[in-house]
Amino acid sequence: MSAIERIVIVGAGLAAARAAEALRKDGYEGWLTILGDEPELPYLRPPLSKEYLRGESDREKVYVHPATFYTEQRIDLRPSTTVTAIEPAAREVALDDGGARAL
Repeated sequence: MSAIERIVIVGAGLAAARAAEALRKDGYEGWLTILGDEPELPYLRPPLSKEYLRGESDREKVYVHPATFYTEQRIDLRPSTTVTAIEPAAREVALDDGGARAL
């Protein structure tokens, strides 16, 4: 087991989804959370702006992974969650709803 027990990724875009995927693929078994202010699953920007908006592809094709991926990989995906501050000394991130999340 890794010495790092919890990883929080701030931002829920392509890089976040791929980083979480790589961590699990490389054997990381600790807590893994992705926080993002958008209400959607992480999605691919070019297919969204080209194929989906022109009506040439289904909405699910723009997502990096289906929703089931995050559940199956034990990734706590938190859409519509805005991080207002990162507190490294306290090992926390502050959230816009007044809550905090441990790092």
